[in-house]
Amino acid sequence: MKYVFATLAGIFVGAAIAVAVLFYNPLTEVREASAEESWTLAYDFPGGSTLALTHMGQLGLPHIPADVGPLWEAAIANVVLNVLVLEDENGAPRALASRVSVPSQETDLLLQGFLVSEHWLITIPGQGTLFVDGENNLWPFIKESLIPVKYLQQDWHGPTRYPVTVGPRSSRSAEVIGVSGAFAGSRGSARETYDLRRFSAALGIEALRGTLEVTLEESAGADAAEAELAAEPSTPVAAASQ
Repeated sequence: MKYVFATLAGIFVGAAIAVAVLFYNPLTEVREASAEESWTLAYDFPGGSTLALTHMGQLGLPHIPADVGPLWEAAIANVVLNVLVLEDENGAPRALASRVSVPSQETDLLLQGFLVSEHWLITIPGQGTLFVDGENNLWPFIKESLIPVKYLQQDWHGPTRYPVTVGPRSSRSAEVIGVSGAFAGSRGSARETYDLRRFSAALGIEALRGTLEVTLEESAGADAAEAELAAEPSTPVAAASQ
């Protein structure tokens, strides 16, 4: 049974992305990708950026759309599935993303914090697809906003910025892997930041601006071309003159 629901979850995410591609025509503009490139992708939560959001129903988060079913089956009860439109620095739609969030086994409130494994699949039409594997530490948000306001009924002292990415790279950044298109074979890093703008005991997160700073550090295509040139046998001048 757990495999059935895992499959349904995959279908849900895939279908949502397909529908989004049909409706968000500004994303069809073709852009060239360089071998080394940095940019910032952003989203609003809750807001127009979120096309779909579902979870087990006990996290104080909304379901988007409201009638989407919760992930109640035991195998995926702790998973949060999210489908987003990501904007560029000018606020224009740039990418479509599916995001799977799962509590990390590395969580240790005394030593590590409250860690969540974040798995992104980001598609930039006209360029390609990136996979982002990151670990976010939500403990500062929980300690400074969630517990005092929602459970202790204290006033919220915000807006507040939380740089949440802490790994898995030693540089405390997420791992980025190029999957297809111009990004195929590329590698890089990413860092996510939460700008919490409104938070209340009744509604929880009322306004949050999330940003994902992506940096591509190398291109497999360029490396392959260099390797191919290096592998070509040199032609002696004497032999060439015969």
